Amino acid sequence: MAFGLLIVGIIVCAPVVAAIYRQWQITRTPIKQVLGVVRISPNKDAVVPNAITITFNDKVDEHILEHNFSLSPDLPGTFKRTETAVNAFTYTFTPSTAFSRGVRYSIRIAKGLQSARGLLLENAYFHSFETLLADNTVQFTKNGIAGKVLSYS
Repeated sequence: MAFGLLIVGIIVCAPVVAAIYRQWQITRTPIKQVLGVVRISPNKDAVVPNAITITFNDKVDEHILEHNFSLSPDLPGTFKRTETAVNAFTYTFTPSTAFSRGVRYSIRIAKGLQSARGLLLENAYFHSFETLLADNTVQFTKNGIAGKVLSYS
């Protein structure tokens, strides 16, 4: 008798469970995976950094990143990748010459940068930072003397 009730229960419930599962498959929205910048440094103001580090959420080929990365004012350099944690990939840009003091640097990573798994950077990424002057330096910004620097002792 119990076996018969079990069979009836399966026969009655199976179509209901199947209908709920089909509806769930139709209505669920897949999560779109995209390439993203997780972290970048230096932040707003930096003394004089040795390098720029950019962490993505997926692996990117250094050569592809190099062609999609721009720094203004232009400063040549090289990229190197280091895995820092699960699902985080850090790339270090080391300039060939030192960053200058008192300069605002702007970074742009082009839209469409593609990761090793095919994830795309959907929008261009922008970041800027300014290197600080030495403690005994004043930089003028107005009245015909903009850009002039005075150092004192």
